[in-house]
Amino acid sequence: MAVLAFPIFWLVDLKSPWTIILAACLGQFALSLMYGPQAAFFSELFGANVRYSGASLGYQAASVVPVASPTIAIILLLWSGNAPGPSLYM
Repeated sequence: MAVLAFPIFWLVDLKSPWTIILAACLGQFALSLMYGPQAAFFSELFGANVRYSGASLGYQAASVVPVASPTIAIILLLWSGNAPGPSLYM
Protein backbone atom coordinates (compact mmCIF):
# COMPACT_ATOMS: atom_id res chain seq x y z
CA MET A 1 0.00 0.00 0.00
CA ALA A 2 2.86 2.37 0.76
CA VAL A 3 4.28 1.78 -2.72
CA LEU A 4 0.96 2.58 -4.39
CA ALA A 5 0.00 5.55 -2.18
CA PHE A 6 1.56 8.27 -4.34
CA PRO A 7 0.42 6.85 -7.71
CA ILE A 8 -3.15 6.49 -6.40
CA PHE A 9 -3.33 10.09 -5.23
CA TRP A 10 -1.74 11.33 -8.46
CA LEU A 11 -4.31 9.41 -10.50
CA VAL A 12 -7.14 10.93 -8.47
CA ASP A 13 -5.60 14.39 -8.90
CA LEU A 14 -5.95 14.06 -12.69
CA LYS A 15 -9.74 14.36 -12.14
CA SER A 16 -10.64 12.05 -14.99
CA PRO A 17 -13.32 9.43 -14.26
CA TRP A 18 -11.18 6.70 -15.80
CA THR A 19 -8.09 7.53 -13.78
CA ILE A 20 -10.17 7.69 -10.60
CA ILE A 21 -11.58 4.24 -11.38
CA LEU A 22 -8.04 2.98 -12.00
CA ALA A 23 -6.92 4.48 -8.68
CA ALA A 24 -9.81 2.76 -6.86
CA CYS A 25 -8.92 -0.56 -8.49
CA LEU A 26 -5.27 -0.19 -7.50
CA GLY A 27 -6.30 0.63 -3.93
CA GLN A 28 -8.57 -2.41 -3.72
CA PHE A 29 -5.81 -4.60 -5.11
CA ALA A 30 -3.39 -3.37 -2.45
CA LEU A 31 -5.97 -3.90 0.28
CA SER A 32 -6.63 -7.45 -0.86
CA LEU A 33 -2.91 -8.20 -0.65
CA MET A 34 -3.00 -7.15 3.01
CA TYR A 35 -6.32 -8.67 4.04
CA GLY A 36 -5.66 -12.04 2.40
CA PRO A 37 -3.13 -13.35 4.91
CA GLN A 38 -4.54 -11.32 7.82
CA ALA A 39 -6.95 -14.02 9.04
CA ALA A 40 -4.19 -16.62 9.26
CA PHE A 41 -1.86 -14.14 10.94
CA PHE A 42 -4.42 -13.18 13.61
CA SER A 43 -5.29 -16.79 14.39
CA GLU A 44 -1.61 -17.67 14.85
CA LEU A 45 -1.10 -14.83 17.35
CA PHE A 46 -3.23 -16.45 20.06
CA GLY A 47 -3.46 -19.83 21.71
CA ALA A 48 -6.42 -22.10 21.01
CA ASN A 49 -8.19 -21.24 24.28
CA VAL A 50 -8.36 -17.47 23.58
CA ARG A 51 -8.00 -17.41 19.79
CA TYR A 52 -11.52 -16.24 18.92
CA SER A 53 -11.66 -13.57 21.63
CA GLY A 54 -8.12 -12.32 21.03
CA ALA A 55 -8.45 -12.06 17.26
CA SER A 56 -11.86 -10.42 17.54
CA LEU A 57 -10.75 -7.92 20.18
CA GLY A 58 -7.65 -6.96 18.21
CA TYR A 59 -9.57 -6.60 14.96
CA GLN A 60 -12.40 -4.56 16.52
CA ALA A 61 -10.06 -2.31 18.52
CA ALA A 62 -8.07 -1.54 15.38
CA SER A 63 -11.24 -0.45 13.59
CA VAL A 64 -11.68 2.45 16.04
CA VAL A 65 -8.33 4.09 15.22
CA PRO A 66 -9.10 4.99 11.56
CA VAL A 67 -11.97 7.25 12.66
CA ALA A 68 -9.51 10.16 12.74
CA SER A 69 -8.02 9.30 9.33
CA PRO A 70 -10.17 11.64 7.21
CA THR A 71 -9.40 14.56 9.53
CA ILE A 72 -5.67 13.85 9.42
CA ALA A 73 -5.80 13.52 5.61
CA ILE A 74 -7.58 16.89 5.29
CA ILE A 75 -5.02 18.55 7.57
CA LEU A 76 -2.19 17.11 5.45
CA LEU A 77 -3.92 18.27 2.27
CA LEU A 78 -4.27 21.80 3.61
CA TRP A 79 -0.72 21.78 4.98
CA SER A 80 0.94 20.47 1.82
CA GLY A 81 -1.24 22.31 -0.68
CA ASN A 82 -1.32 19.42 -3.15
CA ALA A 83 -3.36 16.25 -3.59
CA PRO A 84 -0.51 13.74 -3.02
CA GLY A 85 0.08 15.25 0.43
CA PRO A 86 -2.25 12.80 2.23
CA SER A 87 -0.26 9.89 0.83
CA LEU A 88 2.40 10.80 3.40
CA TYR A 89 -0.06 9.62 6.05
CA MET A 90 -0.32 6.20 4.46
